[in-house]
Amino acid sequence: RSIIRATSATKSIFVFFMLRKLIKTIIPGKTEALLWLMVSVAIIVFCAKSMGRYERLSAYYFDLGIMHQVVANTAHGHFLEITDPNFYTQGNRLGYHFDFILAFFAPFYIFFNDARVLLAGQSII
Repeated sequence: RSIIRATSATKSIFVFFMLRKLIKTIIPGKTEALLWLMVSVAIIVFCAKSMGRYERLSAYYFDLGIMHQVVANTAHGHFLEITDPNFYTQGNRLGYHFDFILAFFAPFYIFFNDARVLLAGQSII
């Protein structure tokens, strides 16, 4: 249950193109506008649901806390640094997972140092 998965992005792209093809056959003409509307609604719904879960304190340590720490540390000059799961030393996230996409969120953390940035990014990606 990782916050960001490469497979979910691949599935999203696949679903996007399959919906596009389906809509083109059913409703010729305004296909692109309708598809983008559907995608936008899905992003808003999933973003609202994840923000609500976060605000109800239902986001768990291994789901969101680790990613939040990694991105916050990267934003403050410690590239993908994380506390060792045994809580003894600082280590690099690349020693556990290959998550370079987390570095993409670091610039946003400079302005909005909040885990909700990751949740919004997860909804969009």
